[in-house]
Amino acid sequence: MLDAQLSLGMKGTLSVVELRVLKARLWQGQEHKAQRGELYKLIAPGYICADGKSLGKDPNVRVQPTMELVFEKFRELWSVRQVLQWLHEEHLELPVNKSVGGKTQLVWQLPTYTFVKYILKNPVYAGVYVHGQRQRTLVLDDDPSLRKKTMHHHDDQARVFIPNHHEPYISWEMYEQHQRMIAANAHRMAPRDDAVASVRQGHGLLTGLLRCGRCGRKLHVRYWGTSGPAARSLCKGDFSAGGAYGIGFGGATVDKKLSEQVLEAISPLT
Repeated sequence: MLDAQLSLGMKGTLSVVELRVLKARLWQGQEHKAQRGELYKLIAPGYICADGKSLGKDPNVRVQPTMELVFEKFRELWSVRQVLQWLHEEHLELPVNKSVGGKTQLVWQLPTYTFVKYILKNPVYAGVYVHGQRQRTLVLDDDPSLRKKTMHHHDDQARVFIPNHHEPYISWEMYEQHQRMIAANAHRMAPRDDAVASVRQGHGLLTGLLRCGRCGRKLHVRYWGTSGPAARSLCKGDFSAGGAYGIGFGGATVDKKLSEQVLEAISPLT
């Protein structure tokens, strides 16, 4: 009986080791393929991979002009949001690669804010192959205990960076200019200092607790102001799909009323 248990235990241990070895070999195979610039988890719209190795522009006569129009319009408006609004006003659909029945198919649909930003921030349209921007490392906490931490590196600091990999829609210099403008647009809360981004942590009392009474979504809190960070709660509404924000109101009055109610409730206890 003991021999049987030992035998089963050893077989289980060997199976676990074999699985780990297989997993490591699969990962190494993917990395070798990526280093050759031949690993594609999802082909970006505007490109096709006919031979399974190299990328080429989609020969569809509708796809190429549409993708070029997105970049031209961004250089004209210099705002992802404005490009999205223009596309919706003109009722222009963009190509999207979707998995239908296990096969990737090209479909046309009105874009979302996330998709337009994905196109403008994807280095593949500058003819560059990038793999491994996100890297996981083990860090030591104060406990002390080890935990995994994911770090996002710049394109040129990724594990694989191959310029002039395929035919581009825009140049690499133009791509970098686009990234600087997108980053600058995110700093509109502090226009006097380009090195300061929008405030991530504020003093709003109800941050993350309020919901929209119309759609039920959580309200987002934004901070701005020349005399100090003033909070304003907003419902995104149909903003991401090219529409408008939902309800919005300043947080100063709400926080003041909440503080009065809290002090009134605890004052008898003191």
